[in-house]
Amino acid sequence: MSETSSMHRIFVVDGDRSVAMTLVRILTHGGYDATPFTDSTEALLAANLNAPRLVLADANMPSISGIDLAVEVRQCAPDCQVLLMSGALTQIDLLGPRKACGFEFEVLEKPLGIGDLLGKVQCLIGEGKPA
Repeated sequence: MSETSSMHRIFVVDGDRSVAMTLVRILTHGGYDATPFTDSTEALLAANLNAPRLVLADANMPSISGIDLAVEVRQCAPDCQVLLMSGALTQIDLLGPRKACGFEFEVLEKPLGIGDLLGKVQCLIGEGKPA
């Protein structure tokens, strides 16, 4: 994998395989190297082996919540950006204790708009639009 590709590697974590695959297609079409995960434990193992540039995760996952996944990924890869998604913005209340510990994560409301998603990803990666 080229360095340019690794600079734009994104892990997409959503318990609904069709959602994960749709987001991967959108991100791939936008020029990113996106990998789908339907299990947050598998995503965490992969991040420990080869950290992505960004993790896009559903806040409400069955085994490890997206919020806990974000904290764990940041501990093994401090430069990794995190963007959480939630169909119920009441999930934001779960971020309170994490913020108190110094973890700040942005949350996008589902359903995601394609332009909003790509714009936020581009902003978080901070390297401009990939080639």
